[in-house]
Amino acid sequence: IASLISEIASLAFEMPMGPRGNLTPEQATPSAAALEAFWSYLAADAATLSVEAMRARLQDMSSDEDRGGAVGEGPDFVVWKDFAKALGAPPFERW
Repeated sequence: IASLISEIASLAFEMPMGPRGNLTPEQATPSAAALEAFWSYLAADAATLSVEAMRARLQDMSSDEDRGGAVGEGPDFVVWKDFAKALGAPPFERW
């Protein structure tokens, strides 16, 4: 998890496509608790995370009905509300 945290922390800020509103780089820095929740979801209690496992977990978040995706390897995207719902982030009761 330490590697994930340092890699995410080193990413340059880019304005996200969602949720709506203005976001500053200072507000966009994820907390340690948020990163741990993200790791827990991706790794599913494993000590390590392979590329294949990460892709599968991200694809599991998607509610896209085309489960094969463009090249038959699973959904090609995750929208914000699916990402938030998968991690249990409020206000998921709206969706």
